[in-house]
Amino acid sequence: MNKKSSIALFCLCLIFVIIYWNANKSEKEKFLSVENSPSATIATTTTDIRDAIFTLHSNKYINEEQDVVYDSCVAEITSKLRAIGTLATFEQYPVKEIYDGKVAPLDLNSSFIARKFKTAISNEMKNGVNFAGHYIIASWAFTGFGSEFAIIDAVTGKAYVFPYVARLGFDFKKDSNLIIMDPPEYIERQAKSNDCIDPPRPDIYNDRTYYFLWENNSLKLIGPKDTPPTEYRRHLAP
Repeated sequence: MNKKSSIALFCLCLIFVIIYWNANKSEKEKFLSVENSPSATIATTTTDIRDAIFTLHSNKYINEEQDVVYDSCVAEITSKLRAIGTLATFEQYPVKEIYDGKVAPLDLNSSFIARKFKTAISNEMKNGVNFAGHYIIASWAFTGFGSEFAIIDAVTGKAYVFPYVARLGFDFKKDSNLIIMDPPEYIERQAKSNDCIDPPRPDIYNDRTYYFLWENNSLKLIGPKDTPPTEYRRHLAP
């Protein structure tokens, strides 16, 4: 081999070495650049890589277990609600007439609740009749206690206490004297959006839907009667 050929071969080998070194350097820099990312952690040793893989698999199993718990919780709640069924419908308890006259001023002497929640009730009364033909349901919420409301006669301005507090809310209509506390669709929606998220709320399976009838300015429980709703007695005294 002559001198020129030797130099050419040497240069060719050098070129390959430089290309190979730069390629490895580029991959190494890409790998190390992850370390500068605020949302990533780099594994620099065999042990780190093994631990990272184990963590990924563990999280996958944990997420799968959480999904199973969630699905089971939602299925049980849905099944329970369907088994209980609907005890009453608005169509079963219609009212004959809807009052469209002027709403009477709130009678502060009719109930302690009219005096205690005067502002909240008065604001709701501005919207007119929304329940049982000539009544107005005014509602408000207490953090940690749920929703509660008063029933006001739009003709007389008298306010009546509703002695129970709903965890999720009430359903009622202008042309019916039926009140549904914590309707089944509310319970199911809450289970899917929040209560069944792992771990499920401990008392979630105790949620009940209650049906009340408003007659002659008094409340009658239609059902269920095996487990009556809890009275919040702090609201029953002046």
